[in-house]
Amino acid sequence: MAIDCYIQITGIEGESTARGHEKWIKADGYTLGVESRGGHTTSLKDMVFTHPLDKATPKLVEACCNDTDIEKVKIHVLEEGREFIEYLLEPGQRGSGADAAVCRITAVIPTGNPGDSDRPREQVTVRYGKITVKYKDGNIEASYDSSTT
Repeated sequence: MAIDCYIQITGIEGESTARGHEKWIKADGYTLGVESRGGHTTSLKDMVFTHPLDKATPKLVEACCNDTDIEKVKIHVLEEGREFIEYLLEPGQRGSGADAAVCRITAVIPTGNPGDSDRPREQVTVRYGKITVKYKDGNIEASYDSSTT
């Protein structure tokens, strides 16, 4: 089953030409998570994605180096060409803890082996304070803002 992943970062254009995801970043893969240790202690795990180096690369590096605040990051995951889940990453409410109130690129790391693929890749890490997850079948949505706990 084919899975596609597209990422839209406010202020940073990618090279995707896929219908509905024009100028988004086409990712090879991604990870993100939420972890609860009980006792009302929940943490949002950084989102990490990999993609071929492209025109977004210089802007991703610039945003990381300058600690640029990102308004939002959208991740659309498609199964067999049909969008089935969306993640929205945003800053938490202002005035809360430093990590909760930001959405920033925190690392851009080029990776790859010669001959491993047709194009070098990079790994990008995003820290965020609020996550919304929407499952498209049945329009099921949930969110968590780490700054409100």
